Parts: sequence; C-alpha cells; structure tokens
Amino acid sequence: MPLAIDVGQRVLVYNPSHGWTTAYFVRAQQANDNKLQILTCRLSNCHHKPTSQDHYRYPPERVALNDNINDNVNVGTRVLCMPSGDADTSRYIDKPLRGIIAEQPSSNNNQRYLIFADNDAPFYLRSNAIRLLLEPLSNYLSKVDLGTRQYIENYVLTYPKRRLVDISVKDHINIELNGQWIDAIVSKVDASLMRVFMPILNKHEWLYRGSLRLQPLFNSLSTYEPPCKRFASDKQIIVNDNKCHFLLMPLNHGWKRQIRNDLGTIVYASPCGQMFTDGERLHTYLYQINSSLTIRQFTFDMNCRVTQKFLSPNTAYVNLEDYALGKEKVPLMLVNEIDSSLPKPFEYIAERIPLTSDIIIDQNNIHGCTCTDGCLDTTKCACWQKTYDAIIKSHYYEDLIHSLKELFRQSIDEDDDRHDHTDDMRLFLYDALARRNFGYKHGRLLEKIHSGMSKKNNKWYC
Repeated sequence: MPLAIDVGQRVLVYNPSHGWTTAYFVRAQQANDNKLQILTCRLSNCHHKPTSQDHYRYPPERVALNDNINDNVNVGTRVLCMPSGDADTSRYIDKPLRGIIAEQPSSNNNQRYLIFADNDAPFYLRSNAIRLLLEPLSNYLSKVDLGTRQYIENYVLTYPKRRLVDISVKDHINIELNGQWIDAIVSKVDASLMRVFMPILNKHEWLYRGSLRLQPLFNSLSTYEPPCKRFASDKQIIVNDNKCHFLLMPLNHGWKRQIRNDLGTIVYASPCGQMFTDGERLHTYLYQINSSLTIRQFTFDMNCRVTQKFLSPNTAYVNLEDYALGKEKVPLMLVNEIDSSLPKPFEYIAERIPLTSDIIIDQNNIHGCTCTDGCLDTTKCACWQKTYDAIIKSHYYEDLIHSLKELFRQSIDEDDDRHDHTDDMRLFLYDALARRNFGYKHGRLLEKIHSGMSKKNNKWYC
C-alpha cells in the first residue's frame, strides 16, 4: 500500500449513489486481478471483524484518509479536495474533487497547494481541505490516455522547472476552446493561475499559465514538427462500404484522438505523427496534403466521445439499429425502454419533397463562391461576404458595427479626400467579424447569427 493506515482508522469512501461518506478501515487485500482492494465498513455499523456483513470493498481511488495533510506532500500525489469556504482558494469548490498535487505551498502562492483536478479546472487550496487518496499515481496514469500520461509524467519529473506565460490583468490573449482560437481578456492572475473572460461566450474560466491552450505557449512549443514518413503497403486495399458516423472516419483512416484532461483540450494525432490541438492548423494541414477527410469530420469538443456507444441502463423493449432503413448517411437508432410500442407508421424520407405552394427559385440567380481550399480566407469567399454584409446591415449588430467603423476611422487619415476608403472599410469589417468567429468555424456554428446566413446550394464549394 502506498500509505500507512491502521485498522479502525477513519477514512472517506466513495459510493456512486451516496457520494463520499465516512467509514472505518478494516484491511487491504488483493483482488483476483491482482489489483489492490480496500475492505471497509460503514461508520454506523462498524464491528471491525472481517466476517461482518456490513463490510464493503472499494478500489484505492475511492478511498481517502480522513485526516488533514501536512505541508510536505510531493508533487504528483493523488488527493481528494473537499469543499472549502476559505477565501484564499482561487475559486469556490462545491463538491469533493479528485486530482493531483501540481505545486507545493510557498510564499509565491500564499502557502497553498495547486491542484490539477481530474475533470475540472485547476485551482489553489489550503492543506486543511485536502485529503490523501490511497491510489498511487501509477494506478491513475494506467487509466488515462497516452497524451495525458506523458504530460503528467514529464511534469512531475521536471518540477519545479516549468514554462509559464507572463501576463497581466487586462491583457488580451488567444485561448483554445473546442479546437478554435478565441480572444479572451485576463481578469485576474493568481500565482500560476489566471482567470480569463471570453466576450464571445460571456463567461469566465480559470487556466493554468503553463497550459497549451494559451496560444503564446502553444506557438513556442509547436515550432518543431517531426518529419512525416509514408509507410507504403503492397497489400490490396479493402474498401469497407459499411456506414459509420462521420466523426469516426478519421479514426478509421489511422488517426488517433486523445482526450487531454490535464490540458483541457483534444489532441488529434495523424498517421505520420503530426499532433493537432486546434482546428485552424488541422484545416490547413488537410488542405496541404489533399486529404479526402474534411475538417467537419474532426471535433475538439471535450464533451464529445466519438467512440462511445449507447448502452441502455434498463431493459429495452424496442432496440432498432437503423429506423431509417439505410436512407440516412448514418444509422438512426430507435430505443424504447417503457413498452414495446413503435411510432405511428409513416414513410421515412431523407430528401425534401416540394409542394405546390413552394417558392420557385431561379437557378440562374443563385450565386456561389469559387473557393477550392475550404474557404480558408473567409474575407475572400463570396458566401461569407454575403453573410458579413447581412451582419453589417442588421440593426441587431448596429452597436458592434458602429464601434468597428470608429476603429477604422481612427486608423486612417479622413482628411485625405483623394482616396475612397469604402472598400477598405468593408474589408476591415470582414476581417474584424472573421476574428470574432461570426458564422461557421470549421463546420461548427459557435454563436447564432441573428441576421441569417448564406447557406449551401449546388454552386457552393465551401
């Protein structure tokens, strides 16, 4: 066992239905798969006898000592963080969180521990709200993806040597969010942490100043790329015509998708070893290698599990793999856990059927862009220009457009009547709207557009 513990010692155990509760330790034993199991009993019915029926087995990651830690806990130690009302915490914690020690107390951080939470933002916490987990770091690393494991192992080995972004309050910085670089404003700096405000989402978030989600640090560590190697094969390629979800297509082509909880981002690894953490660079890469894959088949959303299948917790009376009977590009699953009834019979169609009252569209008046690069430069795309023009003319964005026009006027000499700045202003507005992620970004709509969007037609090459 990684920690010394006595029989009868008070511990905290985790049960999915009751959360973290107090118990007494009885003994430790090996399970059939040679994994350490902790045998405990409930506080209200503790007999300290191995034969008691009130004993329950818990894995080490679900058991923590119910004692305060001291100020000498090593970096990399697995801990349980308890809710604390301490004003010196970097943020409020409303429930117990598991994580690892990432920084020891010092005068630089006001004598607090930095915690890298398993599935949450990093935060500072004092020792009186931290409990030691019986789980060793090696056990935790065996359950995470390769990218997270390598990052944590390197962090622990090289600590206290770290690369942190030097930044101040009110500074602007680009941060990564679901594969996109968005503008953020630093609202607070707390030792190795920083709180940023994202205007496009109107929300705050705490980030570690050494995170690769910060563009300055990401750029400094991404200047070197390993050379690509093409592995030729003499075997005949077997074409699989089975339908699968479009987000699984990259994985079927040899790509790997890693969930980096430590960095709060997704990492895509190409078959030749290239690593991507943002959609902009990935989009350019796919275009440069003339890949059959598109950026829409990749997602940097941390909440999306592309390989996870739906498993019904209850017995399903109806479980149809494809209700659309092959008419959709991906199977349309139908599940009924209540009874064996089905929807009322109807003819499923995947294409639009015109009615007599439909508006007749003159195909000669339909326009589209001529982009062949996936519209990497949206300011030169005819489809995007129509969307931007609608935003500029919309009353909903009147204040935004007015402020952007004022910025443009401040950057030019308006007394010079020899030059017409109309086209320059229009391009300036296009560029400003593109930087604010208006419209679709790599196939995803980050924010709704109240003025409408120019959508796909048969002359659309985006």
